[in-house]
Amino acid sequence: MRRFFIPAERIDGGRVTFAGGDYHHLIHVLRKQTGDIIEATDGWGNILRIKIGSAGADNISGEIIGRIPAPERRISLTLYQAIPRQGLFDFIIEKCAELGVRRVVPLVTERTVVRLAEERSAKKLERWRRIAGETVKKVGRADTIEVFSVCGLPEIAGFLRPESLRLAAWEMEDMRGLKSVLREKSGVNDVEIVIGPEGGLSAAEISVLNGMGFGNVSLGKRILKVETAAIAAVANIFYELDDD
Repeated sequence: MRRFFIPAERIDGGRVTFAGGDYHHLIHVLRKQTGDIIEATDGWGNILRIKIGSAGADNISGEIIGRIPAPERRISLTLYQAIPRQGLFDFIIEKCAELGVRRVVPLVTERTVVRLAEERSAKKLERWRRIAGETVKKVGRADTIEVFSVCGLPEIAGFLRPESLRLAAWEMEDMRGLKSVLREKSGVNDVEIVIGPEGGLSAAEISVLNGMGFGNVSLGKRILKVETAAIAAVANIFYELDDD
């Protein structure tokens, strides 16, 4: 059964309202009628069972008849990702949403090729959030993924979680591999990782990250493409630290 996502503003006690694309999909694609039962997630780790009620011209209401806690990732993972060349960030967002990443922060770094004007950045952010939301629906996640506005490397300090495990993937690191670091930190709940652009992070940027508590890690013997590095790092973090 397909699951929809219900934002908090559309939940009023025991009732919900569907509008926009979800309304269209329910009425014109799935042909749902009064009394039909559907499932939705609330972004807080719950699956809602909803009985369809009355339909208006542009929305449809429903009654929550069941609320079931859904098992999601124990690890809260934040990816700080330098923006790669055109189109690749869409792919990274989609895969992060599939895998269970909770937060993605797009970065502009010294060697970032892409430079977004303010108005274009806003449009890109809207697109990335739409991709994330659509993917969450497709894979049936009961929680959400947050995609933040583009920022510079020093601004990472404003996002950091207390007591998090902080990692910076750097191709010049030859002592500490990601696997060995993760196996030393099996009890953590929050992980934050920085992935650089095509040209990698500079030594100066690594120094800034080290000052914020990030430890350098290698992702292996080969230099990976940006999109490969992001997905490989995320998948390995969940494999080593998550419960499933």
